[in-house]
Amino acid sequence: MDPIEFLAEDDGDAIDVSVIDPEILYNEGLLLIERGENKKALKRFSLVVIRFPESKFHIPSIFNIAVSHKNMNEYEKAKEYYELFIEKSDSLKDKRRGKLAISEVLMETHDLEGAQKILDETGKEELSLLEEIEHKARLGRLKIRQKKLAEAAAVLKEALALSEQNWDNPLMEGNYFVSMALFDAAEIYSILFASIKFLLPVERMEKDLLDKFNLFMKAQNGYIKVIRTPNLFWSQAAGYRIGSLYEKLYKDLLEAEIPPDLTEEERVIYFEELNKFIKPLLKKALAIYENNIASAKNSGIKYDWIRKSEEQLNRLKKMLDEQ
Repeated sequence: MDPIEFLAEDDGDAIDVSVIDPEILYNEGLLLIERGENKKALKRFSLVVIRFPESKFHIPSIFNIAVSHKNMNEYEKAKEYYELFIEKSDSLKDKRRGKLAISEVLMETHDLEGAQKILDETGKEELSLLEEIEHKARLGRLKIRQKKLAEAAAVLKEALALSEQNWDNPLMEGNYFVSMALFDAAEIYSILFASIKFLLPVERMEKDLLDKFNLFMKAQNGYIKVIRTPNLFWSQAAGYRIGSLYEKLYKDLLEAEIPPDLTEEERVIYFEELNKFIKPLLKKALAIYENNIASAKNSGIKYDWIRKSEEQLNRLKKMLDEQ
C-alpha cells in the first residue's frame, strides 16, 4: 500500500490539513486532464512524482505531466518528461508509448524528420491493435503536415478499417486515435476545399464552384462523423471546424474575381446582391459555433476548441451587426 501524507496549509486564519494519497491525486489528475484543466492536473501529478517516488503511480504521473504540458502547448517541457518516462519505464510497451507521444511533440515543433524517424522505428515493432491504430493515426497526421495528402488518406483509411473490423471491442468506443483519424480524414477534404479559389473565366469558375461544393460536403460529413463519436475533444474540434468551413466559403465567394470592365455602379450592385446571397453562410457558422458552445456546457467539459468557437462567435456577431 502506498504511504499517505498530510499537507498543512496556513491561510492566516486557520490551518487546513489535507490527506495526500498518490492514487487519489493521480485519479484527480486524469479527471482534470479530461476536463481540460491542465494546470490543476499538472499540480496533482507533480505531487505524486515529488512526494511518492516508490509509488506505482510515480512513473504514470511522469507521463501525464508530459501530457499536461503538451496540452498547454509547452512542447519542450512535454518532450523532456516523455523522455524521462521512457528512461524510467521497464516495459517495451511503455517505452513505445512514450516514443509515439514524442512524435506528436516533434510534429508540433515542426521537426517532421524527427517525427518520421520515430514512426518508422515504431512501425517495425510488433504492435497491439490499439498501438497499430495510434501509429497509423499519427502517421496520417504526419503525412498531412508533409503535404502528402494521398498518402495521408491511405494510412488513415487503414486506421479506420482496423477500428471498423473490431467494432465490437469495447476499447474502440470513444478511442482518442480513432476519433483523431476520422477528424484528420475530414481535414484532408477541408484542405483541398480551401485550396480552390474562384478565378475567371466564368467557365472555370463554374467548375471550381462545383468542385469546391463537393469538397465542402465531404469535409462537413467527415466532421459530423467525428461529432457522433463519444470523444469530446475531437467532437468539439469538429464542431469548430464546421463553423470555419462556412466562414471560409463566405470569404472565398466574397473574394471571387469579377470582370474588370464593370462600372463602379455595376460593382456596387454586384456586391450588394452577392452579400444577400452569401450572408446566410455567416448566420449558419454563427449557429454552429453556438451549438458547439452549448454542447460543451451540457457536458461540463470545455477544451480550447470552445474558446476558439467563442472568439469566432463574438466576431461574427459584431460583423453581422455592422452589416
